[in-house]
Amino acid sequence: MSKKLFFLVLFLALNILTANLTVAQEESQYTANFIYNVAQHNRVAPVNVIFTVLKPTYTTSNNVMWFSSKQFANLRDAIQRDLQKILEVKGFAVRGPFENYSLIPYPEKMKIDFILMANIELIVSLKDETAKAESIWIGKSPIIQAGNAEITGKIMIEAKEIATRELMWVKKIEVKKFQFPYVVRAPYNTPHPTPGKLYSYEPIFTGMAKGFEEQYPEIMNIIYNSLNPGEMIIIKKEAQALKSKKQ
Repeated sequence: MSKKLFFLVLFLALNILTANLTVAQEESQYTANFIYNVAQHNRVAPVNVIFTVLKPTYTTSNNVMWFSSKQFANLRDAIQRDLQKILEVKGFAVRGPFENYSLIPYPEKMKIDFILMANIELIVSLKDETAKAESIWIGKSPIIQAGNAEITGKIMIEAKEIATRELMWVKKIEVKKFQFPYVVRAPYNTPHPTPGKLYSYEPIFTGMAKGFEEQYPEIMNIIYNSLNPGEMIIIKKEAQALKSKKQ
């Protein structure tokens, strides 16, 4: 009887381990695709304002480096590409793209009016946290951490005058709050976890990427509707006056 019980416990433990490893592998392999289709039929006449679009920057909290995860690997190029497409449909001329300000050649700086770039901030809050042994039958069992992750944040789109880098225009877009459950399996024979600290953030990054991926088209559409050619022509005159004064 005891031998049968031993093999039953062993069988259950192996099945739990296999299932958790499969989930962890799926989470680490997920990469979001951030897709936005600009309405090309809305293309307007050329406007005498020249932009360049730089790579986005990121802000985080609690040292959760979501932006460097594989799940968000496509975001930087997607943001830069789609901002450039939006500007072109709106009638603006676009130079570049460039990785950052220091890589813009001087002759290009003489032609460009504005730098456009995004800063993306996502904040993770862990709620309903629990941590318990995976199995009461196995000594030094791996710890299962579970709970809910709540994601908030914002996107700041800024247009700066190219020479002085003075901020001339800004649009703030709130990320719609979303929440998802997470499960983290701590390694075998590890100490009991500290509250608020996870052994792995892969499930968090995957949930964040999926939620932000879903909102991405709506966010880009807000940016599209916010960039007004008439307003930018007025701002260009203000920027030229500012540049002349500083020179």
